[in-house]
Amino acid sequence: MKTLSSILLVLFFTIHCAFCQDIVQNETSDFTIAFGSCNKQDNPQPFWAEILKKNQPNVFIWGGDNIYGDSDDMAKIENDYKIQNNNTDYQKLKNTVLILATWDDHDYGKSDAGVEWKMKRESQQLFYDFLGVPKDDPIFKNKFTWIFISIGRFYI
Repeated sequence: MKTLSSILLVLFFTIHCAFCQDIVQNETSDFTIAFGSCNKQDNPQPFWAEILKKNQPNVFIWGGDNIYGDSDDMAKIENDYKIQNNNTDYQKLKNTVLILATWDDHDYGKSDAGVEWKMKRESQQLFYDFLGVPKDDPIFKNKFTWIFISIGRFYI
C-alpha cells in the first residue's frame, strides 16, 4: 500500500507540474532548413530567389550533385562550379544563409563514382573552392570530406 501511495503521489506531482508550466510561444522561433540537390548549373535556376523570399531559411543543405561535372577534366569541373557560384540569386543565398554541402558523385566528376575515382583529390579541392574554404583551413589536410559549414565569410 505504501508503494502504491508513493507511485500515486509521484504521478500526481508529475501531472500537476506538467499542466502548471507556462508555455510561451514565440512566433519568431521557427528554424527553416531548405534542401537542394541534382542541380544542373547550365539550366535556369529561378528557385534561389523563391527559396530566399518565401522560405527564408536559416540553413541551406546541398544534398549532393551540386553541379553535374561528369568529367575527368578538372578545368571543366572548376568552370561548372564557377557557373554555379556566378548565379546572382545563388550568391544572395550564400551571403545570407548558412550553407552545408554533400560532396557526391556528379560533384566528383563521374556518375556513381566512389573511392576508386582517380581524380578524387583534385575534385575535392574544387569542391572546397566552390564553398569558399580558405586555403589555409585545416580541412585541406584531411584525406576525407566529412563536413563543411560556411557562414557568409566566416568558417567553422
